[in-house]
Amino acid sequence: MPQPSARRADTFLLPGVAEAYRARPPYPQEVIDRLVDLASCGRVLDLGAGEGSIARRLVGRVSSVVAVERSAPMIEVGRALPGGSAVAWHCEPAETFTATGPFDLAVVGEAMHWFDLPAVIGRLRDVLHPSAPLALVDRSTRHGRMPEIIEVIQRFSTAENYDPAYDVSDDLTARGLWTPRGQLTPAREFRQSPENYLTSLRSTSSLARAVMALEDNVAFDAEVLDVVRPITDDRGLLTLTVTATLTWGEVSHDAAERP
Repeated sequence: MPQPSARRADTFLLPGVAEAYRARPPYPQEVIDRLVDLASCGRVLDLGAGEGSIARRLVGRVSSVVAVERSAPMIEVGRALPGGSAVAWHCEPAETFTATGPFDLAVVGEAMHWFDLPAVIGRLRDVLHPSAPLALVDRSTRHGRMPEIIEVIQRFSTAENYDPAYDVSDDLTARGLWTPRGQLTPAREFRQSPENYLTSLRSTSSLARAVMALEDNVAFDAEVLDVVRPITDDRGLLTLTVTATLTWGEVSHDAAERP
C-alpha cells in the first residue's frame, strides 16, 4: 500500500490547477462545525491548505487561522476568496513550516498523503498543545453515472502506480505516528453544471490540463461531458453526493517511527 509519489504534488504549483480548485464542491457544514469544536474555538493550523477551502470557513469561528501552502498560485486564489484576507498565509512546505505555536488544532484536508509523514508529525509535536488533536479530512463525490466516469478517468489518468486502497490514517497508525480517536462521515447534495464538474476533475494531480497531451485534453473533456450531461436536471445541473470523512486523533509524542 505505497504512499503516492510526492512528485505528483508539484502539479498543484501550476496556476491553472489553483483556478480549477474553485469548482470543487465544498465540504459539508458538519465538518467545519466539528473542527471548530475540536479546536475549542482556539488557534488552528491548516497544512496543505490549498486555496483555503477549510481555513477560510473557520474564520470568525476560531481565534485565528494559520494556513501553510507551498503553492503561491493557490494562496493568490485563496486570498481573493471570501474569508481569505483574514487567514495568515505561509507559502512554504508542510514539512518545514515556520509558523509558531501553540495551536489548539491542526487540520489537513486531502493533502496528508503528499507529505513526508515523519517530518510533518515531528513539526506538529513542536507546535501543538499536548492534548491538541490532528484532524484529517477527505472527500469523495458521486453521481448516477459513476462507473462510466471512473472508466473514463482510468483511461486518461496520468497517475503511475496509483493505489486506491492507500489510507493515510492507516499508514500513520501503522508507523506509530498517531492514534485515531474519532470519525465523522457527513454527506450532502451539491449541484453544479457539467462544465464545473469537469473543471473540478481538472484540479487533480493526474487530470490537470498541463500534464496531459493536447489531443487527450480534448478527448477527455468531450467524454466526461458526454457521460454527465444526460443526467442533469431541468436547469442543466448535475446532482452530486459529496461525502466527507473527518478523522481526528493524537500525534505520537515518541520521536521513534515504528519500523
